[in-house]
Amino acid sequence: MTAEMKSMRYGHSDGHTEVCYEDNGEHIVTCGSDGDLRIWQSIEDEYPQTLSVGNQTRTMVVKNGRVFTNSDSNTVQAFTFPEGSPDGIIMRFTAPVNHLCISSTGDLLLAGSDDFHVKLVKVDGSTQKIFLGHDAPILSVALDPENVFIASSSCDGSIKVWKIEDQTCVQTWNILARCSDLSISKTLCRLSFQPGKGKFLAVPVDKAIQVFQRDNWTKLYSLQDERIQQEMSLSAWSLDGKFVIGVSVDGGIYVWNWESKSCVQFVQHDKKLTICAIALHPKGKNEIVYTDTEGQLDVIKNLLPESVDQAKPSHSEITQSTEFEDDNHDDEDFLAAANAIELLHGNQDKTANFVHDEVDDGDDDDDDDIGTLVTQTPKHRSLLRIQDDENSLDSTSKGTSSIANDSDNERVVARKPSVYTSPQFVPLQKAFQPSSTPVHLSSRFMVWNSVGIIKAYSTEEENSIEVEFHDTSLHHAMHTDNTVGYTMGTMSTEAVVLAAESQDSETPSQLLCLHFSSWDNQKEWSITMPNGEDIKAITLGYGWLAVATDKRLVRLFSIGGLQREIISIPGPVVCLAGHGTQLLIIYHMATGIPGDQCLGVKLLSVYGQQKHIVSGDQLPISSQSTLVWLGFSAEGTPFSVDSNGIVRMLNRELMSWSPVANTRSKAKGRSDHYWIVGVHENPLQLRCIPCKGATFPPTLPRPAVTILEFQIPLCEMNTEKGKSEEEYWRNRSFSHHMKYNQSQGYELDKNEEKAAQQEINNALMKLFAISCKTDRDFRGGEVAEMMSSEHSISLAIKYASRMKKLSLAQYLSQLAKQKAEEESAAAMATENVVDDYYIYSNSSNAVYSHTETEWSTQKNFHSQTMKGDDSDDNGEDMEDDGSCSNQNFVKKSPILKPRKVSATRSQTSDRRLKNPFKISEKSETVPSSDAGGVKPKGSNIFDEMKKKMPNKATNKTVKITDTISCKTRLKKSQPALFQSKSKTTGDKKEHQESSEAPSKKPVSTFQFWLQQNKGKLAKEYPDMEEIKLMKLATQMWRSLSAEVKQGWSEKAKLATRTSVNTDQEDKTQKQTETETFEDKNQIAKKRKLEEENGTPKKKQTLARINGKSDKTKASLSSSTSDKLALFAFQKD
Repeated sequence: MTAEMKSMRYGHSDGHTEVCYEDNGEHIVTCGSDGDLRIWQSIEDEYPQTLSVGNQTRTMVVKNGRVFTNSDSNTVQAFTFPEGSPDGIIMRFTAPVNHLCISSTGDLLLAGSDDFHVKLVKVDGSTQKIFLGHDAPILSVALDPENVFIASSSCDGSIKVWKIEDQTCVQTWNILARCSDLSISKTLCRLSFQPGKGKFLAVPVDKAIQVFQRDNWTKLYSLQDERIQQEMSLSAWSLDGKFVIGVSVDGGIYVWNWESKSCVQFVQHDKKLTICAIALHPKGKNEIVYTDTEGQLDVIKNLLPESVDQAKPSHSEITQSTEFEDDNHDDEDFLAAANAIELLHGNQDKTANFVHDEVDDGDDDDDDDIGTLVTQTPKHRSLLRIQDDENSLDSTSKGTSSIANDSDNERVVARKPSVYTSPQFVPLQKAFQPSSTPVHLSSRFMVWNSVGIIKAYSTEEENSIEVEFHDTSLHHAMHTDNTVGYTMGTMSTEAVVLAAESQDSETPSQLLCLHFSSWDNQKEWSITMPNGEDIKAITLGYGWLAVATDKRLVRLFSIGGLQREIISIPGPVVCLAGHGTQLLIIYHMATGIPGDQCLGVKLLSVYGQQKHIVSGDQLPISSQSTLVWLGFSAEGTPFSVDSNGIVRMLNRELMSWSPVANTRSKAKGRSDHYWIVGVHENPLQLRCIPCKGATFPPTLPRPAVTILEFQIPLCEMNTEKGKSEEEYWRNRSFSHHMKYNQSQGYELDKNEEKAAQQEINNALMKLFAISCKTDRDFRGGEVAEMMSSEHSISLAIKYASRMKKLSLAQYLSQLAKQKAEEESAAAMATENVVDDYYIYSNSSNAVYSHTETEWSTQKNFHSQTMKGDDSDDNGEDMEDDGSCSNQNFVKKSPILKPRKVSATRSQTSDRRLKNPFKISEKSETVPSSDAGGVKPKGSNIFDEMKKKMPNKATNKTVKITDTISCKTRLKKSQPALFQSKSKTTGDKKEHQESSEAPSKKPVSTFQFWLQQNKGKLAKEYPDMEEIKLMKLATQMWRSLSAEVKQGWSEKAKLATRTSVNTDQEDKTQKQTETETFEDKNQIAKKRKLEEENGTPKKKQTLARINGKSDKTKASLSSSTSDKLALFAFQKD
């Protein structure tokens, strides 16, 4: 069977590292040059328990719930396992201890040190023996399983065997290279006795493992292999004593079969680093764990050949018969028989396992049979003999439990009945704070986010909390004592919040808020949880904070300390995150499939219109992983990160989670990780801290923050097509926050939105170009459909024409027409809503005009025109320089942006002021290419595009129309130009009536409904902006039934009819008063002229006036001709 190597992972700092298993094999224990002792639940454990035992640790052993390790004071210190509490000093030396070895029962402890001494003590401290004879520091020691001999190796090049009873040296071999210190020794020369009776001693020498026989201590064999390149350093035996394991300095692991003396397995360290220690699983599991000089550890499974059975503690031994009738079903029958035996003995000893015979004892027939359960199968049988011991069944059960077959003397073990096996239980992930390090550390980060850092120190000398802000102008750094025992922390631009779990029944869980942004003098408040309720997670938003407890409650508080709503969640909380008004809750929904967590997510809007944005959905995480980070981007988008390094973002367009990055793919080593501290969408930044060989950073030295790029995991990322597709979807996914923030009332930066849209368009144009180059016209059409504007499609049409893709260009031309129609319809629909809102809000002082000019016609415009005409009637001079110099006329108030111009509306606008000099011209009719439904063969693809761009021409027509209207008013103000004054007055009245006609537009049903209900809506939504209130009113109007709308329509018509009648009466009265006033003026002037005509002098004066009037007519006529010529030139 091929050996399976796990990925190397970080354990300790660079240097010598030791490793061993706990007694039952459930934990791995390591120590290293950093002085820490770590307890791992498995090789995948992300947060091992860490105990600080000194500045440097070289060796340790674990037995019977205690850990023995060397210390800085040249002693062997004991600690309780797994608590790590000091449990006394076992031995003292005058130099550092290099190696430890403990007996199988745990009562004897052997140690060797740099002071050349080897000591053996009873753990209870009753006796101690010292073995002297080496002339250099001790390399390693080994203890005989029979507790009769010990062996030691030294830097003086010698290996000695000592007899424990009289402390004498019984054998010495000078076969090692000599050196003066352990640090310069080529090998560690780890010695090992064969398990069981200790018949053989394995010694690594040069490039071989030499085996010596017990008692006479003669060399029996030298295990070698041609693949060995450097010296052997470590040796070990399998638990059954049938295999010898040797490790070379260059990281090679070799396995020899003791009987055949051949190398049956070889594994090489991937970096060829020196392996410091190896340990076999104590319960016979076919795996070993090892460490190297870089502080890394790894597990190798199936290192030993499959055919060997590992020794396990058991009260029975099961030997398999070699006679089987059907080879195809041998394995099934044997497994069924084994299961039956386990079922039989399960109530007596649940730990019963298979035990293979010892190497030196070939007798399998010494013990007595106790009987077996018998059953018969259709075609074949399995024979097992059960060897007895003191815990076996009594004689009565023996006689009744076996059924003999006298004819063939065979016994068949009964099959185990089928039993339902429940799914494997997956431990639930514990609650945690995002961007925090494990609680058991003496110096840890309580939180690290975009605002600042909270650090906690818990040592014998100090128990405090430090708060540091990235922006010191926000607040100065803070330092406070942690007498309460706060373990959770979070911070924002308003406050710092700390929380502590309950210590006992008298000390309940407590919450502390340091509200440094408060405008009063009280900057701090705290609150205590009810008895029996512990805080598990906390978070901060804008103006509020949330606390999750173990009672499956989420308690909301205002930032000032007011208690708010209490939310119940369906399962135990995992973590919380807050941003602005958003609260994100992660909790356990149910038991997941084997190895997976089943997490639920709730996304709430705390303030404003409180609602569930996401409720009860399952949070996606990778298989066999846990959630390690949760939070919001600086722009307010939820993000999550699992232990496999997959970063996911909530896509607000689909309301689903999408992967956007993989931090593990950026790591240099398999045991390296990135610790997330923040996310930004503009610019795209994944802010994190690189951790070499660990999942979290240390507090000292201060770690540096690095920035990773986002990358959506699309297929074929090594091609141009894949890169362009990833660029498009990345830019589009990270632009959704703009629409969301705009809907929440935040101001949108137009330049930012334009830049984001430009990046999307650039990616689409790249995809379109790739599609054209690869002759994928249909795909190019799909890309064009993703383009958001008509301008982008026009660029695509030009590129397709250049690439001679005429069919694609034709398709894109139709698509451009469709896009233009959709944009026009959307714009008209939007303007209708805004128009109705504007008409209502300005109905007291303005009337909306449906013209296509840039400025809307208002009542004050008409009043200014009438004033100008009246002044002309009174004979006031007016400049005639081809432009309108009246300041009141130029300063017109803009209402809204103009709609798109149509020919029909242009004619309507020209009708309001008639130009007596304008010659009506009919536009030339251009034959359409669509006439008859067939386009000419040689027609240009862009013909239709040109017809759909009337904006420039329309704007030009609008300006000319305004100029003509202005000049027309000036010319019509001259009463003696072409017609009599009375006729001018009549035209003026006609113009006034026609200009006032559109101002009395009937009120629409929606306008009338809005007028009646706007006050009510304003009271219901006092904080809503006016434009949002208008949109809400539009939605409410659309939701009304047809009958209700019909009723409002009749009411609106009745109101309009009443208003028109009132206006007609006012108009008639005003017209009567005007005519009466004019008649009186005419009579008064006539009488005055008759009186003046009575004398010759007055007649001469009158003649001069008439002559001057004729000259004025001539000059005006010439000036008018010049302007008409200029107008004709501009029009051409």
